[in-house]
Amino acid sequence: MHTSDRLSGAGRIPGLLSIIDADRGATPILTTWDDGAYHAWTWDDWRSRSERAAGALHASGVRSGDAVAVLLTNGFDSCAAVVGAWLLGAHVVSLPMPPRGMDFERYQQLLGRVLDHARPAATVADQAYASVLSGAQAEATPTLALQALRDAPPMVGPGLADDDIAFVQFSSGSTREPRGCVLTARAVAWQLDALAHALRIDPERDRGAVWLPMSHDMGLFGCVLLSYWTGHPLMLGDPQRFLRNPMTWLEDCRSHGATVSAAPSFALDLVARAIGRRPALQAGMPATMRKLVLGGEPISTHTLRTATDPATGLGLPPEALLPAYGLAEATLAVTLTPVDDGVPGSLRVDAAALSRGRAGPCSAGSEQAGTDAVEVVACGRALPGVDVQIESPKGGGDGAVGEICVRSPALAAGYMGDDGWASRCQGGVLRTGDQGFLHDGRLYVLGRKDDMVSVGGRNLFTRDIELALSDAGAIKPGRVAVVNVGRVGTPELAAVVEDADSRRDLRELARELARTSFRDCGARLSSCVFVEAGMLPKTSSGKVQRHGCVALVRAGGAGVVARVALTSEGA
Repeated sequence: MHTSDRLSGAGRIPGLLSIIDADRGATPILTTWDDGAYHAWTWDDWRSRSERAAGALHASGVRSGDAVAVLLTNGFDSCAAVVGAWLLGAHVVSLPMPPRGMDFERYQQLLGRVLDHARPAATVADQAYASVLSGAQAEATPTLALQALRDAPPMVGPGLADDDIAFVQFSSGSTREPRGCVLTARAVAWQLDALAHALRIDPERDRGAVWLPMSHDMGLFGCVLLSYWTGHPLMLGDPQRFLRNPMTWLEDCRSHGATVSAAPSFALDLVARAIGRRPALQAGMPATMRKLVLGGEPISTHTLRTATDPATGLGLPPEALLPAYGLAEATLAVTLTPVDDGVPGSLRVDAAALSRGRAGPCSAGSEQAGTDAVEVVACGRALPGVDVQIESPKGGGDGAVGEICVRSPALAAGYMGDDGWASRCQGGVLRTGDQGFLHDGRLYVLGRKDDMVSVGGRNLFTRDIELALSDAGAIKPGRVAVVNVGRVGTPELAAVVEDADSRRDLRELARELARTSFRDCGARLSSCVFVEAGMLPKTSSGKVQRHGCVALVRAGGAGVVARVALTSEGA
């Protein structure tokens, strides 16, 4: 049965638990990486394990309307814990995983603040994290190991009504500490239904394979719960396994005959580098791969070229790439490249015009020189029922640059503990804090408003400087962050660099980065801070955590190996 034969599309959305009693046969729906190997699970396995999870939660004191705080690690027990809490009528508070580079004490403090807000009736985590959760709680709350949810007698509670809270997920924390977005059962169901239709998921033909963490919205809603909603089989890998060996993603896609997957841009760069180290290995994506959603961070033309260039070995057809834009406050997706849209679009716009608030076409001279052109990737069209507008001082219309504002049935009901929601969302319209423009119905995302700096009267995004530094070859993609550490109105740019090659002269490397930044972007770097491999602060989804980088530049911290002050262009 095709998804559209059962689901409602633009009509009334079924309830979040409406499919729990569906007959989906004995074919495995989930294949999860547990205890160092893959294990296959049917829909009946998922349902019965979820009912046992509900029984275990009830026995620990959880009741309908309560919060259950869960540290979601990739595995079948986490999948059952989410649905089990819903069967009981409780909602899940997804606890943030430790951001890369954050020390243990700071992470425990972060968990403590979240738990103080959430006041859960119980906390749940893998056995390896149980002591971390216990130490983070100010009040005594039952802490259950995920593995312990398997053995309780099954039960089913009152379930969730459409307007009940179903989930509290945290924003990425790329520009500040994460905030909990409160999602109703209706918002979650609407998002899953919209994604199923936009991606044309057919449970009889489509097969998914991903490694994304369940603690991130793209991994949970865009992959695991999309499988729950449609019934299409999913192979769920492990994020740490992917980071240790990016080739495992390709191996999983091939072994599973995957037709659909999702990943942030940096994953394609990691895979391309891994293939580059083993050029004799022909190990690209399988020919079955037809839908690869790209999101979670700004998408560059470099990423698109990496994925489709035969020289990288990935072997993806251009039409399989589906750039998207979304955020935790909208459950997940806001825009998505339609499946039948062909090759992802991009625009070459005049950099000077862009800095003045208008995405104008390049002149012939600038096209030839290449120095005044900025190429921006289209992130698709708004999902049906979603309205995307640009709030710009230059007025509306195609090409007006400003803040991306979103109206969607999948918007959060607020932040946990409020935390500034009223200033972000007024009249049902969310101010995203992201800058972009619309052209021919497609959304082009430029960067975070917080990441924009004014240099010599021009507006620059620090992400563009990072791309210039990577494209010049001095540092690999994903290993440099440029942040503004100056006072309000007085920008002062610093680069935080993760350099795994200890043989390099760091002073000369800092000067090279500074020269590139000034030559290609007209932006001067005041300093470079070098950190050990694996210590560049990032969120659990792989985004650069900019407030963590600012703290490293200003106060130092674990992993800092050198600090180089720069003058002029770094000479």
